[in-house]
Amino acid sequence: MIEFIFFILAIIYFFYEKMKSSSLLPIYNSIHFWICVGLFVYFTGNFFYILLVEYSTQASAEVKNQLKLIYSVVTITKNLLLGLSLLASEKTVIEENETMMNFSNEYDSEKIILQNNSN
Repeated sequence: MIEFIFFILAIIYFFYEKMKSSSLLPIYNSIHFWICVGLFVYFTGNFFYILLVEYSTQASAEVKNQLKLIYSVVTITKNLLLGLSLLASEKTVIEENETMMNFSNEYDSEKIILQNNSN
C-alpha cells in the first residue's frame, strides 16, 4: 500500500517538474511521459483494487469476479501504454539545434532591414 502511494506521488512530482520546465517539444512526444502515464494508470487503478481485496474478505463471488475484471483492464491498459511508449520518438538536443539553425538560415535579416530602411 505504501509503495503505491509513494509511486503515485513520485509520478505526480515528475509531471509537475515536466510542466514547469520549458521545452520546444510537446510533452506527449516523450517516451518518459508515456511510461509514467502507464505506471500512473497501473498504480492508481490497482490501489483501490488492493484496498477492496484486503478489506472485503466476506465478498461474494460476483464481487470478486468484478474486481478481477477491473484488475485485468487496468493491467492491460498499462501494458498497452508501455508498449505505445516505445513508438514515441524523441528529438535529441542536436536535432533541435539543427532545426533552429535551419530556421535562422531561412530568415534573412539583412533583407528585412533593407526593406524597412527603404520605406
